[in-house]
Amino acid sequence: MPLTSDLTLDASKFDPANITSKTTKFNANLQKTFDALPNWWDVGAPQFRTMRMRGETALAAPVLRSQRYGDPIAGCRAVRSLPNDLTSRRGGG
Repeated sequence: MPLTSDLTLDASKFDPANITSKTTKFNANLQKTFDALPNWWDVGAPQFRTMRMRGETALAAPVLRSQRYGDPIAGCRAVRSLPNDLTSRRGGG
């Protein structure tokens, strides 16, 4: 029995000839920006995370929330609750 799918792809949309010059220029500039920076595997993950938080990579520094949002989520046991965001796990506030 052959597999059928509801998904239909138009292969012409993926033809490199259909890429606009504006998109080509943007992609080249984006690649140039990322190529100028060190790779995380060259500097080490901890150093790269520090650089990322300081905005020293190709991307802007992330905006961190100063407070948690919402109440904890009840765990499967009544004596346990789970945080509903990642900042509380990192000791952020």
